[in-house]
Amino acid sequence: MRTAFSPGRTVLCMLLILWSITGHSQEKDTSYFFNQLNELIRYKNQSNDTLFVVAQRVKDEVNDSPELKEYIGLRVDYIIANHYYRKGQFAKSLALYESIKKRGELIKDTLLLTNIMESKANIYQYIGDHQKSVNMFSQGLNYWIASDKDKMAARSARNISESYLALKNYEQSILYADTALNIYLAKQDSNWIPEAFFHKIYASIELNKQGETVYSLEKIEEWLDSAYNYINHNSEGSFEGLKLLEGKINELQSNHKHAIKSCDTAYKSMSRYEMNTKSLIGETCMCLAQSYDVIGEKDSAIKYLSLYKSYSDSLALYDGDRLVYKLDLELGYKNKQAKEKLKNEARIKHEEAKRKAFLARQRTYWVLGGLCGFIVLIAMVIIYRRSKRTKQVFLELAEHNRDLMDSINYAERIQRSMLPVEKEFQTEFKDHFILFKPKDVVAGDFYWMAHQGPYAFIAAADCTGHGVPGALVSLICHEALQQATQDLGLTETHAVLDKVRSLVKERLSISGEEIKDGMDIALCRLNQETNQLQFSGAYNPLWLIRGQELKVYKANRQPIGAYHDEKPFDSEDIQLQKGDKIYLFSDGFADQFGGNNGKKLRTKNFKKLILSHSQQKMTDQLEQYLSFFENWKGDYEQLDDVCLLGIEI
Repeated sequence: MRTAFSPGRTVLCMLLILWSITGHSQEKDTSYFFNQLNELIRYKNQSNDTLFVVAQRVKDEVNDSPELKEYIGLRVDYIIANHYYRKGQFAKSLALYESIKKRGELIKDTLLLTNIMESKANIYQYIGDHQKSVNMFSQGLNYWIASDKDKMAARSARNISESYLALKNYEQSILYADTALNIYLAKQDSNWIPEAFFHKIYASIELNKQGETVYSLEKIEEWLDSAYNYINHNSEGSFEGLKLLEGKINELQSNHKHAIKSCDTAYKSMSRYEMNTKSLIGETCMCLAQSYDVIGEKDSAIKYLSLYKSYSDSLALYDGDRLVYKLDLELGYKNKQAKEKLKNEARIKHEEAKRKAFLARQRTYWVLGGLCGFIVLIAMVIIYRRSKRTKQVFLELAEHNRDLMDSINYAERIQRSMLPVEKEFQTEFKDHFILFKPKDVVAGDFYWMAHQGPYAFIAAADCTGHGVPGALVSLICHEALQQATQDLGLTETHAVLDKVRSLVKERLSISGEEIKDGMDIALCRLNQETNQLQFSGAYNPLWLIRGQELKVYKANRQPIGAYHDEKPFDSEDIQLQKGDKIYLFSDGFADQFGGNNGKKLRTKNFKKLILSHSQQKMTDQLEQYLSFFENWKGDYEQLDDVCLLGIEI
């Protein structure tokens, strides 16, 4: 997650207001000097050392204005101290903060003193002295509350929550995260809401892992959904942190395949950023390693365990840097002259080494240049002789590629042939729609319908993977459904899923080795005469809309396939009414990234979409959902296969 303490501009704005209401008559001079302070802040934000030149000029100029001399001088030094802080020169920064503090106490400048204290708190937080950071931010929080400065109070509370998180005092972390969150939500400050939620959710998950269920996982998932709604382009790092938390929640729920999916998204996104002391990438790798280990994919588990070790070693280097900073603060300036001397000697040795290395490289370049020229000459002769053969190879590859695409297209026709034709659906259900949109030519998702006596079975299934591997698994799962209902005559949906799981595991076993592939499915059995519906599911739920209300019938939290904690599937009997609408689907629609900010649509918004169009005809609904999906996806790649069935009773 982010840190964003930029004390200079915040305190300057407050002080400008205070100065203006004190009634000073130096209007022109005041305006000029505040413009100069703004220029200094700009240099500070750029980490530009030109700041020192401008700062000295401002100090010289303000000497001619006795009324402003101390006031402006303090602000100039405060900006310089913040500049040292941004450059990681913490000893210099703290020393200057102390000097400013003593001068500020003489004129009782409480606002400046509070900002200095919180600036120091940020330094202690960075070097890992979190208890000292908590103590200082707590004093700041009391001041901002007494001064009715809510946003500053929220900033202090957020930092206290972060330090308590590092101290593993999770109850206090939640308490202060709530304080910050209430203020941010009241002011709709979307830049900081996700981070406040992150602290609260992280601490709650850790308490759950310790067996202290302060908040249920369902409640924590609600917070996570709320946090996602506030992610925007300013929320750098927040999305990745929330995806990690999503993975941790799934891990606690023993939903390891979904944990892998969430943490993999987090890992790929985190890999794009430069690593820092607050990086969560190592923790993400550990979550992936543990989940892969549980589902038996040992190679992947070892891979991410190795990455975790690598990132942990890198973080140890950062911890080493922080220890150096801490020791530097303790030593102060006692060895300043000795350090400068050593630096100069090291610089001279470094320059000499660079000069010698340059000469050595020059000699090497001449030798390599001649050698490379000779190699190029030989290569040109070889390339010329083999050019005809290369052309023939390209032609052969193109032919192989055409054969491969012909095979895939033929496989797509085979897969289409196993799907129910529109006429079959039309016979059973006059008002319905089918939205089926594979990610690739062939799909891992499929929909299914069968008859058994007075019953019509319908299902929407999502097999492991997509493309050719997913399509192969879908053929096995489709065959198992047919065998369970048509050959074995099973009619109870839970018994069908139990048998399908057994058949799929049997077909995916190779020489006794158990493969973890399988499917998630929503399965319904409908008696058209009585409108009695029975539902069973593996991860995928059933949605029923009656009037304006959407009711969710939950599935068992286990897949069809090998699973470490297998249980018999449940079923639920539902008496439908005329006009009821039922929806079965895979997760491809809700998991699609898109919109203005490239966010995942998520189940909460998918529900709103279904409800908003549920009163239209089924054929009109299909057009609305297709149009919405394409507009939402925009230029983003389709993430997964999409399957959505809608039926009106």
